[in-house]
Amino acid sequence: MKVDTDENGNVTRVGLIRSSGDRELDEAAQSSAQEWKLKLTSGGRQGVRASVNFAMKGSQRHREFQERQRQRQREAAQKKSPTTNVLPAYAKPPADSNANSTNNN
Repeated sequence: MKVDTDENGNVTRVGLIRSSGDRELDEAAQSSAQEWKLKLTSGGRQGVRASVNFAMKGSQRHREFQERQRQRQREAAQKKSPTTNVLPAYAKPPADSNANSTNNN
């Protein structure tokens, strides 16, 4: 496929370079490309080449795709809320509940 965009990254035209051999897949790929948003550039872009990959539900490729999606979601969740319990350098660790309370070192 090739796509043209305006200066805001909105797709303005989609062209099919090579058919998949299936009219419905070709139409789905073109329809999907119309929804894309590319990086902003002054003057837009013309003839950006792109490929679209489909995976049949239940196929090995589909399962691999789903796993990649889950991994990306886990990574994004970790970036949003780190789960490490790192105390700032000035913070004191909590007192050990098993320690002898009469020891005042």
